[in-house]
Amino acid sequence: MVAGLVAGALPWVVEAEVRFGGVRNRLAEAGDVQGGLGAVFLVPYAAPRFLLPAYALLALPAAVGLLAVIHRARTRRSLPTAAVLALALLGHWGLQADLVHTHASIQQRARGDWVRIASVLREHGVHPPCVLAGNRSTIPIAHTAGCTVTETDPSAHPSAVVLREGKPPRWARDWQRFPVPDTYNPGWTVVVPR
Repeated sequence: MVAGLVAGALPWVVEAEVRFGGVRNRLAEAGDVQGGLGAVFLVPYAAPRFLLPAYALLALPAAVGLLAVIHRARTRRSLPTAAVLALALLGHWGLQADLVHTHASIQQRARGDWVRIASVLREHGVHPPCVLAGNRSTIPIAHTAGCTVTETDPSAHPSAVVLREGKPPRWARDWQRFPVPDTYNPGWTVVVPR
């Protein structure tokens, strides 16, 4: 088991050293992208995609257990067991439907922010072909605006910097800042050259 753990972790550690300059830097960057290290170590229920392999492995024993409960209810003609099982499944499906509705609404409003930010960029002279600088949350905004994206690299000659609750890089501190109004996630700012 230890050999399997080492074999699985080794490529991750090597990549962390090569691409990020160490495990600590990789975790720091993951925290920046995910909104804190809690998203790396404590996966919230809203992000089950990270657990899909575990769900797939647990599906078989769960199905066997469910079939055993159904078999027991049939052989003993246990109406209460069948009723509890049906209520539990319906309750779970109801919770899942509510979560899907809630998170779809959140995603739709967050994607509306991308359109608002792209609109502010256009209002201040940023049109394709363009290059946006910022962190990884700038990628979908650049796509929406028809731009490419670079991390905060001044040699790429970015047309604008897009920030959320952050300061512009040193090389763009004298650029004009324009807050993006009416966003679902507050604090977006577009920074363009004077």
